[in-house]
Amino acid sequence: MIQKPVNNQRPELRVRYTAEEFARLKQAFARTAYNQIGTYARKMTLGEPITILYRNESFDVFVEVVGRLRTELAAVRTKDGLSPEDRQLLIGTHQKIQEAIENIVNLCMPTQNSTPAR
Repeated sequence: MIQKPVNNQRPELRVRYTAEEFARLKQAFARTAYNQIGTYARKMTLGEPITILYRNESFDVFVEVVGRLRTELAAVRTKDGLSPEDRQLLIGTHQKIQEAIENIVNLCMPTQNSTPAR
């Protein structure tokens, strides 16, 4: 017989927010690694460390530009009029560019940091 896990998180506390306060709470929650707002709120109210995800907007722009670059390079590779030697040179250069981009992405991936609640 399978037993249900015991939910021992009682007693319960209900908090009412204005629309503006709740919007601020949701905005702060969206930057965290938690998938439930209750977990975030519990850690905040108990003063426990919370995990915040930091996004690098310039990295997001980089990823967008790289996506366009890859599309354009793929289009150039499929064009007619290139000699077999030029096509091989272009393919090799394209592969080197892709490897360099992957290295940059690995170095710049967003990281998670734990910060104490305030």
